[in-house]
Amino acid sequence: MNLKKYNWFKIDAICHSYYEINNVKELEEIVIKAQQMNLKIFILGDGSNVLLNENLNNYIVIKLINKDIFYIEYKDHYMMSVDAGYQIDELVKFGIKLNIPQIVNFSGIPGTIGGATVMNIHYKNFFLSDFIDQITVFDTIKKEILTFNSDEIKFTYKHNFLKEKPNYIVISIFLKFKKENNVENLNITRKKILEARNKRYPSNNTCGCFFYNLDNLNGKQKSTGYQIEKANIESQYKFTNVFLHSTHKNMFVTNNKCSSSEIISLANFIKKTIKKELGYTLIPECRFIGFKDEEN
Repeated sequence: MNLKKYNWFKIDAICHSYYEINNVKELEEIVIKAQQMNLKIFILGDGSNVLLNENLNNYIVIKLINKDIFYIEYKDHYMMSVDAGYQIDELVKFGIKLNIPQIVNFSGIPGTIGGATVMNIHYKNFFLSDFIDQITVFDTIKKEILTFNSDEIKFTYKHNFLKEKPNYIVISIFLKFKKENNVENLNITRKKILEARNKRYPSNNTCGCFFYNLDNLNGKQKSTGYQIEKANIESQYKFTNVFLHSTHKNMFVTNNKCSSSEIISLANFIKKTIKKELGYTLIPECRFIGFKDEEN
């Protein structure tokens, strides 16, 4: 199965098999099948924050397509249950109907709730984890469903408990949003955010920010895109099928001919150059799947 149309970098990644799963029973059956065949499992969301190896013949790739959402309204807040396969931007639209202002900050961010939870997506200083109350996972080892409170996951900008547990597959999350008074027109706010994103960010053939920002610095200095531009990478590197985006240098953009090795080559060059010239160590935000030494 070729996953080219399922990953934003458009890598010709060939996996052993691919399944779209709608419930936990189906998920358990495929997990058992993979274990019996001694194959690895990769849960694919929207493919917007991953770099796939071309050779994934030892992987069964699973896409969760469960998309249920429901909410309970209380006096001062909303509780919302969202399945892992639900699109982030669809969640935003759902929240706007309920007049929830906090959720609008995630407008236009690609991906599904499952992947967004593991990666703890953010827009400026707003993180998804700010609103997560509970997370439900399927344990591929014990074959059981587990629920964790948000504080048990220990969310930070770069890390959380879920990244240490590859045997945990997020199947749904509970979100809590406090009600606010005097909420402005959220559709107008959303439109402004989308316009800003469209001006600055590429709309396809990218994984978003490739490296984490330097959170030990302040102001624009913490921006990895700024540091890459400051190091004048574009004048030192010979680009072929992967490029730095014109308005955001921490975003790699590929054409449809790019290989994973070309992306890794550019990433390594940037890491070495930034370390040598500026003394900073860059950490990939993009997930590497199917490589001998996976970055994260």
